[in-house]
Amino acid sequence: MLYPITSQAPTGKTRALAIPQIEARSVGLEIPAWIVSEQNEDYLPKSYSLISREPLGRFSKKLTQSIVITARACLREGGHRRIGRS
Repeated sequence: MLYPITSQAPTGKTRALAIPQIEARSVGLEIPAWIVSEQNEDYLPKSYSLISREPLGRFSKKLTQSIVITARACLREGGHRRIGRS
């Protein structure tokens, strides 16, 4: 499962977690950046979504924990959309 990252501010009922500037810079993202409550299902070996599979960096443990907590809350509350990308 992939959670998309965007530089576009969330609108309407879209839930999003803001990525702190220092975290965004550490992985080469544009600022501002958000992880949105849209869950993409993708089979990575055949994915057209990723230009390169080489890691660009990694988020800190603290941000990763925030992502997990937010994703779990969205799943419980039905506040996300699943989108198949296969």
